[in-house]
Amino acid sequence: FPVQWVIRPHSDEYHDFRGYGGRVAGGVFKPGDKVTIQPSGVILNLRSLKCMAKTGSAV
Repeated sequence: FPVQWVIRPHSDEYHDFRGYGGRVAGGVFKPGDKVTIQPSGVILNLRSLKCMAKTGSAV
């Protein structure tokens, strides 16, 4: 999942939210999966999905 945007709302309600936007490079994601963020190589635990997408889709 090559990250193109880091989404950090500036509000009290979502003060601890961090989302990522980019293009789905391949595979299937579901909550609980470990995801490698590129290009940093950071591995995250996927908590939730805000939309559905398939390989090649921008999310």
